[in-house]
Amino acid sequence: TLTVTPGNYQNQLSWTTVPGASRYWVMRTEGHAGCDFGKTRIADITGTSYTDTNVVNGRTYYYNVVAQGASTACYTRVSTCVEGTPQLTTFALTVAVIGSGDVASAPPGIACPADCTETYAGGTVVTLSQTADPGWVFTGWSGDCTGTGACQVTMSAARSVTATFVPLRALTVKQIHEYMES
Repeated sequence: TLTVTPGNYQNQLSWTTVPGASRYWVMRTEGHAGCDFGKTRIADITGTSYTDTNVVNGRTYYYNVVAQGASTACYTRVSTCVEGTPQLTTFALTVAVIGSGDVASAPPGIACPADCTETYAGGTVVTLSQTADPGWVFTGWSGDCTGTGACQVTMSAARSVTATFVPLRALTVKQIHEYMES
């Protein structure tokens, strides 16, 4: 059984093992003929998966797999034809600010609290940085980032991050002098 999972500029193929097979030929065609014409062998591999990265988003590609036995003269029938259309996958990053401070992103897009949601391409690594307003201190990240250090999220799904700031408290120190009379 052959399956195709489209992604951003790629189609990931996987299939079940054919007993006695030593190699697999991955065949591809594209265009209006679909599976019926113009198959080209694009890979000759020993495993049961292949990622085709020589594709363009929005264009449909058609695939078959042929199993080869121990001899180059032994082949199985061509697998059922399946199709895959690579597409750009995007995910939303949402940031919330508790207290008084700002959060910015690299690559650009988040400038919270004014602009707290941005959509990024799948696989993008987004780094969030924080700046506390005067009189406030950053106490940490929560959600898809934790701790007080750098916040990096990989956009493989929708992500949500909260930055928490708390007001500084004034500390008053009084010096007490005691005099002893003798």
